[in-house]
Amino acid sequence: MTYFGRLKGLGKRDATAWSLDFLDPVALGSKAKLRLDKLSGGEQQKIQLG
Repeated sequence: MTYFGRLKGLGKRDATAWSLDFLDPVALGSKAKLRLDKLSGGEQQKIQLG
């Protein structure tokens, strides 16, 4: 998500903060450092919505 934030013109720090702000409300904040392929299908769908 940080990568896509960077593509939208955010700085690295802002993109990381934006990503973490999204992950907390969808109960994925604790999995922020995991690779996408390690998440369940439902968790991956939540990421795709972001």
